[in-house]
Amino acid sequence: MRKCPFNGCEEMFGDHLFACMRHWNSLNLTDRHAIEEAYEAYLGGGDGLVELRQRQQEVLGDRGTA
Repeated sequence: MRKCPFNGCEEMFGDHLFACMRHWNSLNLTDRHAIEEAYEAYLGGGDGLVELRQRQQEVLGDRGTA
């Protein structure tokens, strides 16, 4: 289990998800696709955890911490 990366959100969910449903749905489609592509690259061994977190942080910006 992990906590939603958006500032101030305490929602907990499974490790396979990026954010709670409310915050995931707040992302535009481009940002959702970027997160999904980064996660797929991570699962496929193309990128490591550091690269995944960097891409997630780029999408989050100042809204939270990946």
